[in-house]
Amino acid sequence: MTESTKPSAARRRSSSRLLASTSVFLKPYLTQIVIASVALVFTAALTLGLVQYVRLIVDRGFV
Repeated sequence: MTESTKPSAARRRSSSRLLASTSVFLKPYLTQIVIASVALVFTAALTLGLVQYVRLIVDRGFV
């Protein structure tokens, strides 16, 4: 990275401050955010597992 493309320390602090200020607005929805995150991970795992299950059925069913 050249010196001009590196993020400056002031810019990183600014981003951190911005993220911290948005946490005030997200705090009332913390439970919903956690539930949605868990549901998203569960759905992703279920989708991956279903594909493996179908692969197993196809491999054992046709051989």
